[in-house]
Amino acid sequence: MTEGWMEKFPFGELEVPSGIGKDAVWDSILASIKRENQHQKLNIFSHLSKIAAVFVALVVVGSLMWIFVFGSKEYYSPKGKHLQVQLPDGSRVELNADTRLSFNSALWRFKRNVVLDGEALFSVKKGDFFNVRTEHVTTQVLGTVFNVYSRNNEVKVSCIEGSVAVINTKTQQRVLLAPNQQTKLANGKLKEPDTAAKPEMATWTRGEFYFLNESLENVLKEIERQFNVNVNSMVAHERYYSGVFFNTNLEDALDLVCVPMNLSWKITSGLIVITEKESSN
Repeated sequence: MTEGWMEKFPFGELEVPSGIGKDAVWDSILASIKRENQHQKLNIFSHLSKIAAVFVALVVVGSLMWIFVFGSKEYYSPKGKHLQVQLPDGSRVELNADTRLSFNSALWRFKRNVVLDGEALFSVKKGDFFNVRTEHVTTQVLGTVFNVYSRNNEVKVSCIEGSVAVINTKTQQRVLLAPNQQTKLANGKLKEPDTAAKPEMATWTRGEFYFLNESLENVLKEIERQFNVNVNSMVAHERYYSGVFFNTNLEDALDLVCVPMNLSWKITSGLIVITEKESSN
């Protein structure tokens, strides 16, 4: 070989001290090749690991998107309408007017959770815990029939069949209800079960709306929901109503509320105006 052979050999900055034999040169060259191959294998393995990590991340993100986007279900019953919903396990829910219900169907087999804003009657199939979450309380059952009302910071839960646990989400206070019992949230605290609850509870599903010493404001809001109308009360003082109205006829419902309370109503430009009757004196 010529003296310039080593300079032309393509091994980068490989240096062989002068005065050593041919075998030593080859050993040095082979060692360099081996190190280069190992380095390339490590680089390939590193790239493959990064690709695999990206692929796993994409699968996880895609699965989460599918669960939380495509698995999310929401139902809304507008004013003037009632809506029946069947849940993935066969449980049934009837939504009162202006009520929203949401849940995740993809996670249903692991947790039976629903979120409620409004009022609904639940008929739950037996199984693992079934949770109804509202702004202030969680109602927990295994399988039963119960009604949940949650509007404008007012909460009332009524047990019709089976048993119900109502949990204050802020304080973790827990109240157990038996059939024909109910509890309300007042001043941030759940009341003890009312054993004198009327058997007419949840009769709204039949279009009957019973009130016992209820504020006129709340009664008129219920009329708005059931008939999809706007009501403007010109009554100066707080009034309370005990009685019933039905959602089959608007004029009859207004009479049932207004006449016993000595109030008048009229419809002006699509707006129902409630006023106190003028004294005959």
